[in-house]
Amino acid sequence: MHFFSNLCTALVRVSLAVLATFLWTPVVAGQGEEGIEAFLAEYFSSWNEARWEDYGALFDPRAAISFVRNGKVVSRQDRKVFLAGQRRARRSARATVHERMTSFQAEADATAARVTVQWVLREGARERAGVDHFVLVRGAGGWRIVVLVFYFLP
Repeated sequence: MHFFSNLCTALVRVSLAVLATFLWTPVVAGQGEEGIEAFLAEYFSSWNEARWEDYGALFDPRAAISFVRNGKVVSRQDRKVFLAGQRRARRSARATVHERMTSFQAEADATAARVTVQWVLREGARERAGVDHFVLVRGAGGWRIVVLVFYFLP
C-alpha cells in the first residue's frame, strides 16, 4: 500500500510539472514573443516623452499601483490618481528626467503575464536604479497593466 501511495504522489507531481510547463511559457528578454518587449518599450517611451494619453492607455481602468520603500507599501493608488501624480512629478522636476529599462523577465500564458523590469532613472546627473513588478492582462487591444508594484533599489 505504501508503494502505491508513493507512486501516485510521484505521478501527480510529474503531471503538475508537465502541466505547468504548458500553461506558463517563459518569454526570453529580447525576443518579444508575446509582444511584451514592445509593450515595455512603449511604456518607457511614452513616460519619457510625457505622452500621457498613450501612457495611461497602457493601464487597465481598474489598475492598482503601489510604491514600496524599505519593505513597506507607502502609497497605493488607482490609475487616475497615479497618472495625475506622474504628470505633476514630471512638471515639477528640476532637471531633465529619463527612465530606461536595463533588463526584464517575463512569464506569460494566453491571458496574463508576470513581468519584472530593472530600470535606471536619470534626473540631471543623478541616477537611481529600481524595479517594476507588473501583472499584465491581454485583451483585444493587447497587454494592459492591472497591477504595478515599484521601488528604488538601495
